[in-house]
Amino acid sequence: MTSKVQSQQDTLKFWIASDPTDFKASIWVASLSVKCNLVDLMRGGFFWSEDNIEVEKTYVIKEKDPEWKENPYSHHQILSLQDTRTTGWTAQVRISANSYGALAMCKFAELDHTSIYQTYGHNSENKLVYHFLRSKHESINCIFGDMPLEGFWAWPRADDDKGPRKSDEDENEETPTDHAHVQAGVADQGPPSSW
Repeated sequence: MTSKVQSQQDTLKFWIASDPTDFKASIWVASLSVKCNLVDLMRGGFFWSEDNIEVEKTYVIKEKDPEWKENPYSHHQILSLQDTRTTGWTAQVRISANSYGALAMCKFAELDHTSIYQTYGHNSENKLVYHFLRSKHESINCIFGDMPLEGFWAWPRADDDKGPRKSDEDENEETPTDHAHVQAGVADQGPPSSW
């Protein structure tokens, strides 16, 4: 049985983009920050929909993010999400674009596992236990290895041909993997954590 205190200590951070293969060229980007129990979300799947939106907490703001100096996005829609099942997760989605018109182009249904650019998962001790990076086809799950995950997880998936799996040609090549960014937890992190 998972305690409510533990479920609020693990964190997930997803970066989502209109073009997940080129984050910087995207019309809109979104970040999804989740407080959860990672083991529960990996075992049972991470599922959410418009039913999870707390509509009374939705708003828009216009501001540049001072922590991300190269950020071209100044218009943001903020949504709060609440688990409607039993795992007890909470989340905030921040959809960003360079105008309200571009922001309106992002439909909630577009935020799915195929539009994820990068994901980090940290346990209650703030140790990195899950990492997905689409552009480098480099991912690691320290909790369940390559066990297929369901729902909003980009990797590993049993049903996904768009995920970070290598082509047959790539699989025949043996190349060392650079895990320095995973260990250091600083490089290739995308936008700042304030997103």
